[in-house]
Amino acid sequence: MRLLTIFFLCISISALADQNKKPCNKAYENLDIALLNFDKAYNTDHSRDLRNFTRKAKNALLKAMNALEDCGCQDALSAALDGAIETKKVMKATNFEDALYYLSVSRGYTEEAMSYLTDCILEFEIRYEAKVFDTIAPVKKVLLAPDIIEEKPPNPQ
Repeated sequence: MRLLTIFFLCISISALADQNKKPCNKAYENLDIALLNFDKAYNTDHSRDLRNFTRKAKNALLKAMNALEDCGCQDALSAALDGAIETKKVMKATNFEDALYYLSVSRGYTEEAMSYLTDCILEFEIRYEAKVFDTIAPVKKVLLAPDIIEEKPPNPQ
């Protein structure tokens, strides 16, 4: 019975942690999509393609920003916002070289946002593991209590 209780306790804690991490994972996915589109834009030779891929990257950044608000990682949100602002400059650039410069700046902010988000996710996992260990420790003591464990007498031969 106690093992069943521990099992359900672990599952409920795990489900709660996954639910809290979902926005962070979604933000990470969208930041990754933005970086891929920035790379495609940077490797193109045509300004129309550059603007098209930049628009896709900007949309991914905006989706990431919405998820980052739910995730609670303010540093990553700020960096993603800076990246989105720079994408507007790419769209308004009058020549190709200026657009590439603003594109690289925007990509840098997006990489910074991913770095901050990774730190937030790691911090969350460390706090989550500490809560799980704090929750399981008293149960483990009860399970391993000497009065509960039945010792078999040695087999005389």
